[in-house]
Amino acid sequence: MFKKIVLQAAALLFVVSIAGAAPKARNDESSKESSMKATGYDVTYNALSFKSIKNDTKAIQYLFCLNYETAPKGTDKALMSYVLGIRSRTKVFSKNSFRLEKMMGLVIVKNDTHFNINANSMDIKLEFGAIPELFITDSLSVEVPLGASLTMYGESFSNAGDSRTQIRTFGSGATLAGVTFHYYFGK
Repeated sequence: MFKKIVLQAAALLFVVSIAGAAPKARNDESSKESSMKATGYDVTYNALSFKSIKNDTKAIQYLFCLNYETAPKGTDKALMSYVLGIRSRTKVFSKNSFRLEKMMGLVIVKNDTHFNINANSMDIKLEFGAIPELFITDSLSVEVPLGASLTMYGESFSNAGDSRTQIRTFGSGATLAGVTFHYYFGK
């Protein structure tokens, strides 16, 4: 039951994100610029990326990924994981086809697996850093988010040998993010 509700909520978020990424018709150029959208793929989290540019200096990036594998017949060994994230981006430098932005973000990574043991984990990541972005064409860009993240790990699992649930939280770590691609609508 809970998985069904989570899947429905995730599907609703996905539809809303896609609807929000659709280009909107505007009458003047300045209004068009302030509502520019970009859709892409974030390699760091294997997530869809939706970027909403508020004005020349500010943008918001949304990350979404859903992975669900059904259980083999007669078992409950299903897998479901998702990524939800938001990044606030502010322009630091821009020239010709290059743009540098500073960013701060919050990303939630949830994993629920029952293949080997019943395990649930949730990671909450607070990210900060810089994002250099290179425009290959007027509408296509490549960016490499660079920075660090403070990560809170939460994990619980059963079948730990004594039939009790253990919860662990620990750590902070640094991360070097992967390459992200964006296609800009309205350029």
